[in-house]
Amino acid sequence: MELTRENLEGLYSKFEALTALQEIIAIKFNNAMVENKDREIILTEDGKEDVVVKEAVAWEEIKRFGINNRAGNALSKAYPDLFEDISNERKSLEEINKFENEIFGFTTQNISRMDLIKLIQAIVSLEKGKE
Repeated sequence: MELTRENLEGLYSKFEALTALQEIIAIKFNNAMVENKDREIILTEDGKEDVVVKEAVAWEEIKRFGINNRAGNALSKAYPDLFEDISNERKSLEEINKFENEIFGFTTQNISRMDLIKLIQAIVSLEKGKE
């Protein structure tokens, strides 16, 4: 594992950007859930009958099952900016995973205990090198 200060700073930067984006998503998500919870929305899906529900119900479906369903489809039309941010969050996570694989040979999402020990050793070596 070749860990450099530049790699670590690059990873920090990616995580900071992701965290900022996730904060924006949380605010937009919560605002949308509260402000229009009683507004009716039509959920459509090929081969199924359309269903009219309050947005609060659609948001609950998204919280439980994710955005890849008829609730996500309907709400993405009502809140395109929010769903664009969610798409960008996914892209950012993929970029972080790729970056981690290049640096560490694994992602921190799937880190094993042995990989964690190797990472700690690399960070300790990096810190000792700056003394």
